[in-house]
Amino acid sequence: VAKDAAAAAERRRSQKLSSVLATALDFPQEKRSAKREQLLKQWFKALTQYATDPPYETVEQHRDSLLEACCQYVLYRGSASPAEQYAACRVLEAMGMLLASQELYEETSKRLIRTVQSAHRATPVRSAALRAIGMIVLCGAEDDLITESVMELCETIISSSEYRNQPTPEALKAAAFEVWTVLATTIHELY
Repeated sequence: VAKDAAAAAERRRSQKLSSVLATALDFPQEKRSAKREQLLKQWFKALTQYATDPPYETVEQHRDSLLEACCQYVLYRGSASPAEQYAACRVLEAMGMLLASQELYEETSKRLIRTVQSAHRATPVRSAALRAIGMIVLCGAEDDLITESVMELCETIISSSEYRNQPTPEALKAAAFEVWTVLATTIHELY
């Protein structure tokens, strides 16, 4: 009886995950910012609560549409609200844990690093983008040079008091220190 209940719960989780991630296909047509933000939050919840056991086939099936929605429609376009940008970075962070690979790093790194370096972006967005790139590198980068380059970005943020004539926010410095510390555990001979 317990096995049947567990199997039924797993099927419900899988169905819920699939139905929530299927909404990624409708994301480009959505005009309302509040609705887009709601979708991003639902995706994050689905990735962190419903995608519980490998293999993550359902997530892999929706990978491209999720990446397109987060990178192309939210982070690339300047019209997205800071709340949408933050939620998109959190989705990318969750994807980094589930689908970590060198390919995911290559597809997202340029946009995420640019988001971190953009002084006009909200501090929580910049911090979330840094955590996302850190998680993708931690779980999927096979090259120590990539890890070291992200660590150098973190060191630059931590050590600089100003960036583009604006003070470096303390919350961003804290996120950089957090990411640097986690990534330092993966370097066998750190300096």
